Amino acid sequence: MPTLSTPSLRTQLYQAFHNKMFLITMALMCLLSICAVYLIVSSRAESLQLQNEFYFDEQGIPRVTLDIPATSLYCKWLGGDATTFATAAFYLVAFLACSIPFSWSLLSERKSGYDGQMVLRCGRLRYYSAKYAAAFLSGAAVVAVPLLLNFVLTACFIPAFTPEPYAELYYGLTTTYLWNGLFFQHPVLYVLLYILLAGVMAGAWATLGVSLSFFCRNQFQTIILPYLSLLFFHVLWNSMLNNALRCPVQLSPIYFIIPRELTSSNHPLVIVAWLAAIALVNLLVVWRKGWRTDVL
Repeated sequence: MPTLSTPSLRTQLYQAFHNKMFLITMALMCLLSICAVYLIVSSRAESLQLQNEFYFDEQGIPRVTLDIPATSLYCKWLGGDATTFATAAFYLVAFLACSIPFSWSLLSERKSGYDGQMVLRCGRLRYYSAKYAAAFLSGAAVVAVPLLLNFVLTACFIPAFTPEPYAELYYGLTTTYLWNGLFFQHPVLYVLLYILLAGVMAGAWATLGVSLSFFCRNQFQTIILPYLSLLFFHVLWNSMLNNALRCPVQLSPIYFIIPRELTSSNHPLVIVAWLAAIALVNLLVVWRKGWRTDVL
C-alpha cells in the first residue's frame, strides 16, 4: 500500500516546490505581503500622530481613548485590517495563485505521455494521489507562508495589545463568527487557525486544476477556470443571492477565510461542505478518467 513516504510522492513534491512557477508565485505573494506591512505601519504611524495632537484636553489632562485596541497587531496585520487595498488584493488573488505552482503538472505529463510510464512504475493510486497531494501542499504554501510572514513582520513594528471585549466594534467580529471566543482568550492561536484555514482552502482549490487536466487541452485553462468559477460565484452570491435570500452565513471562500466579518458570518459546516464537495469532485473525476480510462 502506498504511503506518504513513497518515492512517487517525494518526486512530485520536489517538482512542485522547485519549479519556476512555484518560486515566482511565492515571491510575488510574499512581496505583496511585505508591501502590506509597509502600508499598514505607515498609515498607523500617521493616525497615531494625529491622535497625539488631540490626546490632551484644554487643561492638559490626557484624554481616555477607547480605540487603542484598534491599533493593535491583531487589527493591523494583513488578515486583521480588511479595509485596506492590500488585504483585498491578497485574498482576491489567493485562489488564483494557489493553482499556478502545480495544478497544470498532470496535463503536462499527459500531453507528453509521461503519465503512462508513471502509472506502470508505481500504479494509478500512488501516482494520482501524489499529484493531488503535491498540488494541495504547494497551493497551500503560496497562501499560508506569505500570511504568516506578514503577521510576523507586522508584529515587529506594531504592539500586540490584548483584545478587549468592549472594543469588539473595532475587531469586526460578532459572537457568531468562527472561533470568536479564541480571539479574546488566545489571539495568536486565532490568527494561526485562520492562516491554516486559508492554506487548506487554497490547497483544496488547487486540486481542482488537477482534475481539469483530464478535460482541458491547455495548461492555462487548468489554472484560470477554477478561479473564474469561484469569482463568478463570489460576485453572484454577494451582490444578488445573499441579499435576496437574506442568508446569515457567508458561502464564498474568498470571504470566510478572512479573520474579520465582512458581510455575513462564517460557519464550520459551510467550510466542511466546500472541502467535501471538492474532494467528491476529485474522486469522481479520477474514478471516471483515471481508473476507467487507458492512459497508455
